[in-house]
Amino acid sequence: MERTLILTIGIPGSGKSTFVKELGEKFNIKVVSSDKVRESLYGDEEIQGDYNEVFDEVYRQVNHWLDLYEWCILDATHCTRWSRWAAVARTCPDRVIYIKMNQDIDKALAQNASRKRVCPEHVIRRMAKNLLKEPPRDSEVRNLYIYSYDDPQLIYDLEQLK
Repeated sequence: MERTLILTIGIPGSGKSTFVKELGEKFNIKVVSSDKVRESLYGDEEIQGDYNEVFDEVYRQVNHWLDLYEWCILDATHCTRWSRWAAVARTCPDRVIYIKMNQDIDKALAQNASRKRVCPEHVIRRMAKNLLKEPPRDSEVRNLYIYSYDDPQLIYDLEQLK
């Protein structure tokens, strides 16, 4: 079996956490969330804390689950090529699956406004701009599969790969 890392790609409010929770339950895949790591480190997911400390722990957990079960979902924005590359470089999976979330900024802003933890609008707009500038095509990532969250092929392929 191959170590498979699934990365979400999307702005805050795009439905990443809700989608991967359901996906993880359906396929029995452990989900590691950068927000949940912040909560465990600092007592509140709203506290951004030290980026290196947070993501050292994120990648430690992802590697742990990849070693145990060979599959893991990493729930974070991954709006830049650098953040996606860092996740792949720090976990060394055999196969990578990117799931692009809904990029409708108006829907994301509305969803964000209804959450307990609100991300500033200017940050969401900057992330959306980064995604337009750096769409997830990452040629340096080997064995890469890219899906939209609403692509039925995603579920079919996961059933076949798992």
